[in-house]
Amino acid sequence: MAIIDAVPPDYPHSVSPATASGRVDVKVTLATDGNVLSAEVLRSSGSPQLDEATLRAARASRYTPELFRCVPAGGAYIFRAQFQ
Repeated sequence: MAIIDAVPPDYPHSVSPATASGRVDVKVTLATDGNVLSAEVLRSSGSPQLDEATLRAARASRYTPELFRCVPAGGAYIFRAQFQ
């Protein structure tokens, strides 16, 4: 499984880069067609706004499904974003 088109997260206007930075890891669960079934924060940046921006980007990105015995299968992907 891989990401086809990664949507970069937008830095929230309501957050100052001087006060909020860090990495966010989001677990994206995919259907057999590569569509996102769910997304959840595995590692928080400590900022709810940055976490939410990453969740939106992870959901908007496009993925290929995992193959199991040459047949598309659902699976999971880790979407990471770094805010500096």
